[in-house]
Order: sequence, then structure tokens, then C-alpha cells
Amino acid sequence: MMKWLVVLLLVFITNLTVSGDTVIWPLAWVLPIILVWGFRHYPRWYFFWLFVLVLGGSNVFIMQGMTPLPRAMEALFHLFATLISLLPFWLDRQYHRRVRGGVGSLLLPTSMVLLEFANTMTSPWGSWGSIAYSQADNLVVVQFASVLGIYGISFLIYWSASLVNYWVEQGNFRKVRTSVLAYLAVMVLVVVYGLVQLQAPGKQQQVKVAAIVESNFEVMRSIYQDYSGKELAIERTVSQADPVMAKLGPAMQDFFAYPAGEKYIATRSLLSRIEARAFDQGARAVEQGAEIVSWFEGQFYTFTDQEEALIERGRQFAREQGVSLLMPMAVIAPDRIGKEPFFMKNQIVVIGSNGELVYTYHKAKPVPGAEPVEPGDGVIPVLLLAGARVSPVVCYDADFPDFMKQVGVNNTQILFIPSGDWFDIKQTHRNMARFRAIENGVNVIRPANNGITSFIDSNGRIVEQIDYFEKPSHTLLAEVSLGSRITWYPKNSQLFIGLLALLFVLLLLYYVIRLFRKTG
Repeated sequence: MMKWLVVLLLVFITNLTVSGDTVIWPLAWVLPIILVWGFRHYPRWYFFWLFVLVLGGSNVFIMQGMTPLPRAMEALFHLFATLISLLPFWLDRQYHRRVRGGVGSLLLPTSMVLLEFANTMTSPWGSWGSIAYSQADNLVVVQFASVLGIYGISFLIYWSASLVNYWVEQGNFRKVRTSVLAYLAVMVLVVVYGLVQLQAPGKQQQVKVAAIVESNFEVMRSIYQDYSGKELAIERTVSQADPVMAKLGPAMQDFFAYPAGEKYIATRSLLSRIEARAFDQGARAVEQGAEIVSWFEGQFYTFTDQEEALIERGRQFAREQGVSLLMPMAVIAPDRIGKEPFFMKNQIVVIGSNGELVYTYHKAKPVPGAEPVEPGDGVIPVLLLAGARVSPVVCYDADFPDFMKQVGVNNTQILFIPSGDWFDIKQTHRNMARFRAIENGVNVIRPANNGITSFIDSNGRIVEQIDYFEKPSHTLLAEVSLGSRITWYPKNSQLFIGLLALLFVLLLLYYVIRLFRKTG
């Protein structure tokens, strides 16, 4: 029994370094090895549930605050997600009893990647939870994402777990030589490919862009004080599920419904000052050479009756400054509150340097349960701004790799992702954007409120960044090369998934044949 207590403790501790916002990437290769061994050798049926409780408990502990769900619901969510994620390990246990060797080692990576793909395509949470994101700082290996996306990285991790256990079980390299050498050959190709991709390109045309965050954190305090006459202590590190946010809820709802009310004079004045400061930061960025300026998600907070006036102000600013703008706007419709499920527009208004209204992009993937926003049409445009092929999306949109393939297919050069994060996800969410850069061969500019504003190159390297929690109001200026990389992933990723699905069926058929031969 002591042996199993040690195994379960290793699972709990190792997972703490893999699943939270701060990750030690080599240990992401170790955790599946422990899980495969544990599942193949556990002595009683109830050990399956012990693994669910231990791994799920570890997730509940380390991932607390990473979802917008209330604490109890968040815990249940993590436990359920853990149960689903362990099913391929249970399947590997059953398969291992009949089929071993190199063929048997393919079942776990195949089933895990198919599960990840199904989750990404059907879950409202997108690609959250993929083990591939743990490898964001393993830059050489993650270049392989330009070929097979996050699924290729996940496959390599889980395949190695199966092979290590196969080697340990055989205790003789000669018996596993073919399978291990095949895996090592693949890894050598992956590493060589990564090293080649990371070579610096030749000199290219550049455009200077600005990513601006003018903090509006004090707005929440102002709304609550205007509503209740009391002060509310809100820390900048507050999570979306913190009880203080629930306390703030009625005040926010009342302000949304009656923004012109006399009691909200102070809040309206504060919003006007923040808007002015945001444009002032934009003007200073232009003075420093910025040709394209973007703010964070929802920087410009307004209502339907003021929307046109705000857009006109942006157009005038663009004309006078000779700069292209991406204006992220949260537009509230008070008359819809209580009558319709959607009463907000989360949009980016794109304005050319001549003041022309170029495009209005609406967020396609609102955060489930957190945004009363009607999704946009799901089309990511390619716009010509300052001589660059530019595409805008909003925050959570970038968590859906299949949706984001439009960027790579259209050969976008600069992807703008205005975002709004919170402390518990600031690194994870930034790192997810790094994978979109690699997959699609595109430079990423990500202004992030309550997060990490970043310039990420097309290889996923962080060229420049500013942490909101160190400097709440800031401007990141970046000179972005207009060269983009053509990657295999956007146009061909479905082929890999199709081949894995076929392989999974063949592996199951092989299992059935072995089973009938054994019983026959």
C-alpha cells in the first residue's frame, strides 16, 4: 500500500507543476509516464477513482480562479474534466492486457489526441487543458506546431509515456529497440525542424505598432460606490469567480440598465477621463512613430446612444494623427437588459489612417457564462493597414485553433488580439497565443488588460512584454517585420486527425482479433 501512496503523491505533486499558470515544462513529460504505470498496474478497481480524486484534487487546488465559475462549480468542473481525461489511460490498461509492444504504445497517444480534438471542437472552453500548452517555453520542439498544431505536440508527449513504460516492462532494450528508435528518429526530425525554423530571417520591411492599456480598474469601484454609497475593496489580482465580484454584480447590472441616472455622474465622468487618457496615450505612441495603434479588449466602454459619437472621435483622431486604429469597444444596450439574453457588443472598430471606417469585427467566441454577447459571424478579415496584412480577433477567440486557422490560410502578417485576462490566467492565456503564432506563421500583438501585453513573433518567441500587475497603464511599442511564414498546419490539420481516427479504429480491430484468437 505504501508504494501506491507514493505513486498517488507523485501524481498530485507533479500535476501542480504542469496544470497551473506557472509550468515546469519537462515535468509535463513525466506526469503521463507515472499515470500510465499506475493505471497498468493498479490492483483494485477503486484505484481508478483514487486517481480521479487525487489528480482532480490537484487540479482544483492549482487551477483555483482560472475559470469564471463559482468556487464549488469550478471544483466540480475540474473533477469531471479529470475523469474524462483519464479515460484513455483506463483504455490503455485494458488494451495492454492483450496487445503489447510498439503497436500497443500507439493507443494512448492516439486516443488522447482524439479526445483533445473532440474537446476543442465541441466544448465552449476551446483548447483549454491541452498538455501541449505546457511546452510553450520548449521553443525548439513547439515549432512542430506549425505542422500538426497542439495535437502533434500532445501526441509526442503521450507516445513517449507509453514507450518508457514498455521499455521498463521489458527490461531489455533489444526487445523495444525498433519502437524506441522509431520514436527517437521522429524526435530528431522534430528538433532539427525546430532549429531550422528558429533561424533569424533576413532583413524585412517593418511597421511600428503600439499596444496600449489604459487601466479602467477603478470603474468597478466607482460604480459600486455610486450604487451603494459604500466603498468596495477590490484587489487588482481578483479572479472572475471571487465573491467580491458577485457582490459587485447588482451594481453593474443597475448601471448597465440606467447609465444616465443621476447617481452615476461620478462614474460617467471617470469613463470620460479614461477615454481621454487612452487617446492621449495613442497620440504619444504616434509621436514615437507608431503607424498602427490598438488598445485592449473593451478599452472604450460605451452605450448604444453614444456609440456613433465615439467612433467619430476615433475617425477624427486617425485623420489628425495619420494613424490606423483598432478600437476595441464594449457597447451596452440598456433597453435589452432583462428582455434579451444578449445586451452587449464586444467589437473592434478598425479605422484607416485617413479616418475611413475599414471594418467592424465582433467577438466570435464569447466566454460562456461570463459575457452577454451575441457571437459575430466567425469571419476573420484580412485588412491592409500601413502596408501590412492585418487581422483582428478578440481575446477568447484565439483559444480555438480550428477557428484561428483562417489567419494562416489568408497569410496574415500581424494578428491583433486585444484581450482582458485576470491574474490567475495571465501566463497561460499569453502562452496560448504563442501557439497561434507558430501554427499560423504570424506575428501577434496582444494588448492585455489584467494580463501580459505581448509582442510575439511568428516562432512564438516573446519579443517584448509588459505585465499589467507591474504597470497597470502602459504602452508597448514594437517594430514588427512584415515577413510571414507559410505553415502546413492551417490547410492540412484535418488530415492528421483523420489519420489518427483511422489508426484508432485499426488498433481496436487488432485488439478484437487478438481477443477472439485468445478465446478461440
